[in-house]
Amino acid sequence: GRRTGWLHITRSLGVRPMEAADGQTKLTDMVTRGIAKWIQGKRNEAKPSSGATDGTQDFYYVVLDGDTLVMYDGEAMKECRGVIIMSKHRVSLHHRPNVSESQVYSRRTPIRLSPVNDGLEAQMCKRQVAEYFIYADRPTDKEDWYFALLWSSLEYGLPDTTDDDSNDAGVSADNDSHAANATGPGASPEQLGSGDGDGSQTPMSAKPQLTREQREQQRLRMRRACMEPDYSGLAAVLQTISKRGTTAHTGPVREDEWLNAILGRMFIGAYKTEWVRQHFIRKMQTKFDRVQRPMFLERVVVADLDVGDLAPVITNPKLESFHANGQVDMSMYMHYMGGFRLVLNTAVKLGALRLSISLSVVLQSLAGKMLLRIKPAPSNRFWIAFYEMPRISLKLSPVFMQKQVKYALVSQAIEKQIYDMVRLSLVLPNLDDTVFFPTLLEDGGILERSLKEYNDKGLN
Repeated sequence: GRRTGWLHITRSLGVRPMEAADGQTKLTDMVTRGIAKWIQGKRNEAKPSSGATDGTQDFYYVVLDGDTLVMYDGEAMKECRGVIIMSKHRVSLHHRPNVSESQVYSRRTPIRLSPVNDGLEAQMCKRQVAEYFIYADRPTDKEDWYFALLWSSLEYGLPDTTDDDSNDAGVSADNDSHAANATGPGASPEQLGSGDGDGSQTPMSAKPQLTREQREQQRLRMRRACMEPDYSGLAAVLQTISKRGTTAHTGPVREDEWLNAILGRMFIGAYKTEWVRQHFIRKMQTKFDRVQRPMFLERVVVADLDVGDLAPVITNPKLESFHANGQVDMSMYMHYMGGFRLVLNTAVKLGALRLSISLSVVLQSLAGKMLLRIKPAPSNRFWIAFYEMPRISLKLSPVFMQKQVKYALVSQAIEKQIYDMVRLSLVLPNLDDTVFFPTLLEDGGILERSLKEYNDKGLN
């Protein structure tokens, strides 16, 4: 369907527009952001430009409708800055080296639009055909735009399958006729035997060799099929839910107790493992690196972590919606008092001095109403967020600190980073994602390469 919103679109791959490389607050960044906001407010008064084709990074209000992605200078859509024909492009996720699963939909990496016949077109035009790189402001929006652009390119960029199916049938019939002629009454022993002369029979159902173009067309059709799965099984689920209604269970066990029992049992089995510890260290480090920090503070490094000894408690779970396309929204109240602990290492720069610091941060409590969302296929992750800023209680204490450092100044800066981290990644409209089914990172969802049919046909 039709989709609109603001996107950064550029034809050169570089640093994400309006974002510092190291996450540090700089005067030049503040000035640049201020100028950019002023320019965006004056777009209607600005002189026309060539849009995204001039090799510069820019911010557009875009409309994806059918086969076209139209770029405008503002929501009033008075001036068109460019048009991208989606059927002429292949859509993919562009990743940095050694990317992790949690960074697949990072705001720092773009969605990539590559020309379908870029090699041929570049040769004919004797120039290098540029690509489009698209950035979204939120990870959850990036996933939505990726699948929307992918669907548009596949829906309008693939030829009709009817002719190809008949051609495939013709190829199969030709192969059968050749096989029949080769094994008919007049066939020689050499025709009946194998090429090696060992007397073994040639397989009657040998698969015809596909050309590179045919293999690519089959792969893309499977990818399109992944984006429009069979939803007939959802009808029974929706019917069951409608029959139950919202009546709470009146027995001795409350609705939420079975859920907390399962979560608690899973937590007990895994919370002391090194895998869990390293998983949270990587996740927390990624979030600290995304948050801007004051100029006097160096990069914050997660040196150690303890997940605590209690699992979160979930109360008042409620199914908010279960759409016919498969999207599920669930709300719940989450209360955590498990003592999640971090050891953070950083340094303070005081002129020419560099003073090392090590702090212990204990999450004493965290409480708030949360949203859990699973988007329609082919998404392979669920998204979580608080409806509003949760209540947080932190305890900070120095592990190692030189006397010249003012503890209050550092602790306030670290505490602000933690609050910003929660607000920017876990409070609506921002959502944080977790994978429930592993796939190839470049796919970003359950697409054709995860299918049995893809491997059975030897397309891998």
